[in-house]
Amino acid sequence: MEEYQRGYRHYLAMTLALDDMLGQLLEYLDKKGLVEKTITVFTSDHGTQGCAHDYLRDGEEWRGVKTKTHTYVKWLHGLEELYDNAGDPLQQNNLVGNGKYEKLYKDMKCKLENLMKKRNDELVPCTSYTDWFDEQRRVVKNVYGPMSNPEDPPDWSLLD
Repeated sequence: MEEYQRGYRHYLAMTLALDDMLGQLLEYLDKKGLVEKTITVFTSDHGTQGCAHDYLRDGEEWRGVKTKTHTYVKWLHGLEELYDNAGDPLQQNNLVGNGKYEKLYKDMKCKLENLMKKRNDELVPCTSYTDWFDEQRRVVKNVYGPMSNPEDPPDWSLLD
């Protein structure tokens, strides 16, 4: 239980940080008289579904692909999942291994492999990216190299 509480505290801290940053952005746009001329779009991933699928456990990396009708997921440890989005929206009935869905399974698996190849994406342990974050879990590096110091004020000139 402590693991989930720790993970949830991290989630709430990241949510608060994003809220603060979005507030700074909107304040800047307002000062520049741009807020009425700007469309702000804020998106996120699906979250952890309240730990319904143990997504907060360390080492549970996965990749997936979703169509209008189905979702396919491959986990780092080898587990594969296939779900019917309309018939099973809570993803409780894994269709992998069900002969009726073998062709769909192969198609979805191929789709994910092709997307990963196109993006030069590998399914690797998240520990491969530990140096991308500082001790407060702020992103300080990405695939292109080091990023600016998170304590520095934002470079709003990029918006001008």
